[in-house]
Amino acid sequence: FARDKLNEMVEGVSNNCFDLVIISDMVEECSDGPFGPISLNKPDPQNEIEFVRRNGKTASLPNLSDVRITMIVPISEDRPFDSNLRRTPSHFDLKEFWRLILRYCGFKEEWFWDTNHVQWVSNGELPERFKPRA
Repeated sequence: FARDKLNEMVEGVSNNCFDLVIISDMVEECSDGPFGPISLNKPDPQNEIEFVRRNGKTASLPNLSDVRITMIVPISEDRPFDSNLRRTPSHFDLKEFWRLILRYCGFKEEWFWDTNHVQWVSNGELPERFKPRA
């Protein structure tokens, strides 16, 4: 349902006039996605990242090439020191996962690092474009 709704919303969008906000902490575990079941709720999601890398071209993903994306990746400083107790992937692994997903959604590699296309938020601060203007 969400995939169909997203396709419907972004159809015909151009010139970066549509903002999509993804809260990564909320979508990194999915039992019914374009890749089948995916769970990043673990300290080392390399198998899932490799699965997306190998199968991304075959997934039915929306074209987001003209959409500005804000990726909110909450980071807790209260993580356990013992990596065996950690249940979430590293910030690096989350970025790699989303880089692959966005690449298969029509993003050019250089856009992933350009804040006009993708803006990463992990400090709790909203990007300027979402703040009220005085």
